[in-house]
Amino acid sequence: MDDVHFIIETLEKETGITFGQSASKDSLQVVLAEYINGLIVNNFEKLVFLLYRIDINENKIKRNYSPHQ
Repeated sequence: MDDVHFIIETLEKETGITFGQSASKDSLQVVLAEYINGLIVNNFEKLVFLLYRIDINENKIKRNYSPHQ
């Protein structure tokens, strides 16, 4: 299994988004960016939880994100 298929499988499992097996890296990036933006606007806590699971520091996120940019 190549990296893109592994990423697709993992994202589908973790987010519930269905990408399809013909998804490209570019389409993955667009869909994932939309999903993350939705979390920023509607469920920041879930975003922090997901980022914690992949070991990204919450303070760094809050320091770099301002909802009034």
